[in-house]
Amino acid sequence: MDSWTQIKQQQEQAMDDALLELWAAVDPKSWLTSLIYFLGCLQFGVPWWQACIVFLIVLAATRFHFGRRTLIKGGIVVMALTIASWTGVLPTMAAMSHVAKCSL
Repeated sequence: MDSWTQIKQQQEQAMDDALLELWAAVDPKSWLTSLIYFLGCLQFGVPWWQACIVFLIVLAATRFHFGRRTLIKGGIVVMALTIASWTGVLPTMAAMSHVAKCSL
């Protein structure tokens, strides 16, 4: 009976270790930054499949620490512009593109 208890404790310890390793692999900053870029792309009228590609590129870059700080700081700017556009502080993308075409 003691050996079964030992085996069960070893299995539980192995499961706990596996869950800790999985949680360490999930970097919340990478996922949150990628999600901000994804939602920003959708808010500004980018097709969803292109937004998914942007999501994956930003996720990979931040996971491998390639320009991570720059992407996080850029994500803050994207988030601010997205919130401003969503609340109506900024004009719509159609209005901004019309102004840009007229100014050329």
